[in-house]
Amino acid sequence: MAPKTKADVKAARSMAREEKESLQAAGVTKDLKKQMQGDALLCTVCVATQLGPGVCVCKGGGVKPPPGYDATAELLEAAKQRHAVKKEAEKLNMASKQGTVQASRAKNKEARDQGQISMADPGVVLQGDGTDCLTVVEFQMGKLGLSIEKNAVSSVGEAPSQALELGVKVGWVICEVNGEDVPAKKVNIMKKAAACMKEGPVKFTFRTPIADGFHHCAACDKFLEVGEFDGEELSGNGPGKQKCLGCAEFADMFG
Repeated sequence: MAPKTKADVKAARSMAREEKESLQAAGVTKDLKKQMQGDALLCTVCVATQLGPGVCVCKGGGVKPPPGYDATAELLEAAKQRHAVKKEAEKLNMASKQGTVQASRAKNKEARDQGQISMADPGVVLQGDGTDCLTVVEFQMGKLGLSIEKNAVSSVGEAPSQALELGVKVGWVICEVNGEDVPAKKVNIMKKAAACMKEGPVKFTFRTPIADGFHHCAACDKFLEVGEFDGEELSGNGPGKQKCLGCAEFADMFG
């Protein structure tokens, strides 16, 4: 195969750019594009596709698309329907946990109203719209036993590990070190922690979800229900990188 010339590379980039612009104009976001992969139009009459959710009920097995047929519109619509079904299932699953969440919020609100909690009490100071709270954890001098991405805990080391023993969880977000605000940057957080550790134990203030099933969005900086995220976003990118559906679609639109 002959090596590609600069003109070939330029032409390929131009085609890729035009394809991206065309897909964006058609409403194909990054998430929907993933869902369209591996799918195929089975019938041009009932527009059933291989991945569904609809199935072909036409007599004789339907009408297959002719060679060269552009099925983007049909595949996009099918992807949107699958996405809607998936999101609804996640919401129904999350709804079953709402009783616990509401009970936790009510209990903390009652305690706060009665003056039983303060900023110094770990794990009970509600933040924002009540989906996360502050948890203060004191680390002794030595290795912390955790890894961070941006300002979120991306992993907790196996025993022996300070973070593990202290109950730190993946997904917690660091907002203060020894009572001082820190930017959402790993290098700044680690420098601050290292400087403080020279003087003794270090206190990390984490933003933590009020209950299981809430995850932090790195873009809008909110803890949201699992139904507000794409499953691949949580498993693929993880804390510090993951974006909620709204932020992911917005980024894809202008990315």
